[in-house]
This record gives sequence, structure tokens and C-alpha cells, in this order.
Amino acid sequence: MTPKDIGARLVELLKSGDYETIYAEHYSPEAASVEADGTGSVGLDQIAKKNEWWFGAHEVHGFEIADWYPSSRGFVVIYDLDFTEKASGNRHNFREAGVYTVQDGKIVREEFYYHT
Repeated sequence: MTPKDIGARLVELLKSGDYETIYAEHYSPEAASVEADGTGSVGLDQIAKKNEWWFGAHEVHGFEIADWYPSSRGFVVIYDLDFTEKASGNRHNFREAGVYTVQDGKIVREEFYYHT
């Protein structure tokens, strides 16, 4: 699959909430995930733990894909998020860009950019 094919499929699966298929079909087992603050996770097990923590620590009110843009080496997905931090009760609305790098038909890196 090309990066454009993978991006289109990722967007489709995100909209349906099928995260397991995303990781099983489209991520390299050694994929890296990097947050805007520089923290990161390497490997699908660590990425799954990060996601489990995030969804456990936040109440999601809205999650929309605003748009996405393919390139020859990957793609960018623009997300609009509305969530509340469970610990503090602070609610946030912001836009985030996920930059995905594809090699040999698999996502090898995801990097997120955002401001609050």
C-alpha cells in the first residue's frame, strides 16, 4: 500500500473507532510515537500503553478529523479534540496535527503537533 492508501485507511478506521485494526494492519512493530512535548514511546506495546493511559485520564467530548494530506513519504491528519482532564476537571478544545511516516508499507513514526 502507498502512503496515500494507508492514510485513507487510517482515517476511515479512526472514524469508525477501530483502533485495533489500525495498529495490527498498518503499524510497524517498532513504530515510534512522539508527543509535542518531546516524550515518546517505541514499539506497539508502549504505544498501546500510552493510548490506554490517555483515554483513561481524559473524558472525550468530541473527536473529529478536520482533514488529511498525503505525501510520497507519509501523511498528515488534522484532528479537532474536545476533552476534559479527569484529574483536574480542566476542559480543552484544540487542533492537533499528526504527522505519520511510512516505510515499506507500514507506519514507522507518528509525531503530534499542537497548541492549547
